[in-house]
Amino acid sequence: ELFDGLMEASGGGARLRYESAAGACTPFVAALRRLADAGERPTRLRGCLSGTLGAVSTWVQAGEPLDRAVERAQSEGLTEPDPVEDLSGADVARKALILGRTAGWRIDEVDLSPFEGVGETAVPRYVATVEDGAASVALEDVGESDPLRGLSGTDNGLEVATRDAYRDSPLFIRGVGAGASATAAGVVADVVDLLNRRA
Repeated sequence: ELFDGLMEASGGGARLRYESAAGACTPFVAALRRLADAGERPTRLRGCLSGTLGAVSTWVQAGEPLDRAVERAQSEGLTEPDPVEDLSGADVARKALILGRTAGWRIDEVDLSPFEGVGETAVPRYVATVEDGAASVALEDVGESDPLRGLSGTDNGLEVATRDAYRDSPLFIRGVGAGASATAAGVVADVVDLLNRRA
C-alpha cells in the first residue's frame, strides 16, 4: 500500500527516483521503467543485488575463509554497519521487492534463505529471483552459461526476461553494486534527472 501510494502521489512514479535503493549507480530501475514505457512486460527478474556479498563470494571462491572475507568487506566500507544485515539476506530481499514492484508485481513477501554454505559451492552467487509474482533469495552454484557467473568483486547483475523483445535472449545489466561513491553517484544521478524534468 505504501509503494502504491508513493507511485500515485508522484504521478505514476514520474517524480519519484529510488535507483540507489536497488542498484547503487547501476540503472536497474531505469531499465525496468524504460521497458514499461515500450510496452514490454517482464516475466522474470534474476540477479545478484548485493555488491557486498558479491565481493565476499569472490574472496571465498579464491580461498579466503568466510569470516576473514566479511571482516575485509567491513574494513573496506562495503557492509552495512552490522554485517549481519548483509549475511541474513534482508538487504537483497528488500531490493528484490523494490525491483519486483517496479516491474509491476504486487509482492509482499520474499522466500529468503540466508547467505550460508558459501564455501561449499564452486561458483557461489547469492541470487534474487522474481517470477509470476513470487520472490525468492538463495545461494546458488551457477553454471558456465549463467551470466551471473561472470560477476566478480562488487559487481551487481540483473537479467530481465520479457514477453516479447527479451523473451529468448534476456536483457542483462551489470555494474558496481557497493561502496559509498557508487551509491552517491546513483543519488546524484536521480537528483539531476528530477531537476532536468522540471526544467
